Amino acid sequence: MYRPPAVPYSQYFNAYPQIHYQQPPCASNGYGWHGNGYGWQLDPKAWNTAPPNTEQTDAVIEEPIIQSEKIEKQNAYYGEKGSGFRSRSEPQDFLQIRDQCLDSGTLYEDPEFLAEDSSLFFSKRPDRYYEWKRPHEIVDDPQLFVEGYSRFDVQQGELGDCWLLAAVANLTLYKRLFFQIVPDDQGFDDKYAGVFHFRFWQYGKWIDVVVDDRLPTYRGQLVFLHSTEDNEFWSALLEKAYAKLHGSYEALKGGSTCEAMEDFTGGVTEMYEMENSPPNLFKIIHKAFERSSLMGCSIEPDPNVLEAETPEGLIRGHAYSITRVQYVDISTPNVTGKIPLLRLRNPWGNEAEWNGAWSDDSPEWRYISEEEKQSIGLTFDNDGEFWMSFKDFQTHFSRLEICNLNPDSLTEEELRDGNKKQWEMNVFEGEWVRGVSAGGCRNFLDTFWHNPQYRVTLSEVDDGDDESCTLIVALMQKNRRSIRNTGVEELTVGFAIYHLPYPDRVPKPLDMNFFKYNASVARSPSFINLREVSCRFKLPRGTYCIVPSTFDPNEEGEFLLRVFSENKTDMEYDGHNVSQNRGYDYSTPASAPAPSMPSYPPQAPGGYPSQPSYPTSGYPGYPTQTPGYPPQSPAYPPQSPYPNPYNPPYPTNPYQANPGAYPQYPGYPPAQPPPPPQRGSGSGKKDPITKFFNNLFK
Repeated sequence: MYRPPAVPYSQYFNAYPQIHYQQPPCASNGYGWHGNGYGWQLDPKAWNTAPPNTEQTDAVIEEPIIQSEKIEKQNAYYGEKGSGFRSRSEPQDFLQIRDQCLDSGTLYEDPEFLAEDSSLFFSKRPDRYYEWKRPHEIVDDPQLFVEGYSRFDVQQGELGDCWLLAAVANLTLYKRLFFQIVPDDQGFDDKYAGVFHFRFWQYGKWIDVVVDDRLPTYRGQLVFLHSTEDNEFWSALLEKAYAKLHGSYEALKGGSTCEAMEDFTGGVTEMYEMENSPPNLFKIIHKAFERSSLMGCSIEPDPNVLEAETPEGLIRGHAYSITRVQYVDISTPNVTGKIPLLRLRNPWGNEAEWNGAWSDDSPEWRYISEEEKQSIGLTFDNDGEFWMSFKDFQTHFSRLEICNLNPDSLTEEELRDGNKKQWEMNVFEGEWVRGVSAGGCRNFLDTFWHNPQYRVTLSEVDDGDDESCTLIVALMQKNRRSIRNTGVEELTVGFAIYHLPYPDRVPKPLDMNFFKYNASVARSPSFINLREVSCRFKLPRGTYCIVPSTFDPNEEGEFLLRVFSENKTDMEYDGHNVSQNRGYDYSTPASAPAPSMPSYPPQAPGGYPSQPSYPTSGYPGYPTQTPGYPPQSPAYPPQSPYPNPYNPPYPTNPYQANPGAYPQYPGYPPAQPPPPPQRGSGSGKKDPITKFFNNLFK
């Protein structure tokens, strides 16, 4: 039986999730959920054409640097046992299906994703009738690719899935990644049989998804994602395969760019809020681009206007791709040097572009040499793509999402001296079951100990570090988008990490008394209703227990837990408790409870619930005091010797000031945040050019 070519699964993993100071307690502010929220309105802006394809960036992806364990990395067919997807028939093998169709002289019709309304929507019927047509019924000469592929092949249609399209546009920048997702063993040649296939990473496996080429149309035009070339169909078929993966086209309405980037790479995404970004953010972005990381960004949505346009030509609540990051040489009468620029793209692919400094035909470009313009591929077209200074980017955008292909690509050490490190990875699949293993967060002490528990032993410190070990924990919910048709949304999830100074003296799994009298040493920045929550920690050598949980008890769902470390670690599943408390006695005080309220995105495009975002106290994971907070806990806070988060100060870095003195809060509080970025030159009125560059290089 044919099986897709084996690609080292570890090659597509990455990790550099949030460092504490990079993400506020209420991590989800809604900026990351993109899409028009309705998805079925005809948007004339989406049908404007873009210029011919431009030269593509074909960056070389780094060789694999991750050693993985616990779950076998493999490819799987849609519907195959272990793929996570059920089929009405046999597992769908692309080559086998194609050969059968060629032998019988028929065109393939997918029994798993029918050409009917159930594949289009699950809640609201479109206002018009869509006709399913094959490419040769739409144009005379259909092609999978026309003069190659590029980001300009990604034009948004009527569906509110700009979050997905921003990731697809990024995908076209890297050849090896692109053909991992879009195999090149298919097309409209003599082996055409109406069947195509695409590959997506899903919770530890690469799933090969087969689709037929019947696409929804209206008046002879594609309704959803399409190319600027009428006879090019790779992007439309890719969107259909992704819709099949999640059950329908409507299931793709509203989402976070990082979700799609992870499904294209198997990576762990980091997020930066511009108002709390680190001072070396451009170095991080530049290094990420050099390492072939996928990047997207967005602006805080206007709660009153859907996809409102700013005076500078940017769209609120909309996802953009970052397609290039560059230091550009400039020369003015007063200043000579380099300026950090970014190239962004709006998936609409039309004239809706930034109109400030460094926009198309702006006077700033006169100070760039023709050679430099040519080297960066500068063009001025109404194609949705534009340049802007990093300074203006910080001012006008709210959130940055980076999906790295290498786990160490953005560490401070690497930015300083370029060292590479091997990373170990452990992957576990788990489940929260009502009344069995769905214990809720630490607020619910009586049931918290029922949650799944994972024990990890850190025995070797990081290279160049005499005291601590790096641990990256990423908790991902499974299959929530694919069951949105049942009214299910993302759970509010997080995790806590507990130190076990005497691992042989505590039960496996840990019981209620342990959690009653022991404090967590680290935890996720917040409980949040996104698909994945992740964080990077620095911990002393020792044995720890990771407890993933939902915020409220008795909420059911499956999850994937990924744990990265620089050196070899021993990790095992400890199980979960369903029996009575064993009665162990512990002398250390109770841990601080989890925040009393989860973090929800405010109303954002894509139909996600509107819940308040609570003000922060300045310390990750703790909201300001609100009525009824903290919940009742027998030893918190008066009896606890640990620092009270509501009564600062304590040292900027507890481990530096007094190693071991603050075991509950390693690395808290973070260093003082950088000052808010200064407003750039991209407001409606432009300063004189000389003044602009003088201010820029002060």
